[in-house]
Amino acid sequence: MQRNIALVLCAVFFAIALLFATRPASAAPAAKAAVVSAQRAEEVVASANSDKYHRLTCDYADNILEENKVYYKTPTDAERDDKYACSVCRP
Repeated sequence: MQRNIALVLCAVFFAIALLFATRPASAAPAAKAAVVSAQRAEEVVASANSDKYHRLTCDYADNILEENKVYYKTPTDAERDDKYACSVCRP
């Protein structure tokens, strides 16, 4: 009985692997969207009144007033502007 269950599970995993291995070409735009979202995830924000920069998803970034927010494309850009990484979100 246990051997039959193992064989069924192997067959299911094999079928799933085949399904993902033969994705249609329309999946390519989704891959491009993932790259764009990864680039967006690299952006950081800082306050004009502070020396720290944060990920856009950091709770401390939510506390910065909109008029004080300064956006940087990369953490390196923020560091060039004498900002330090947040010790909570660790961008």
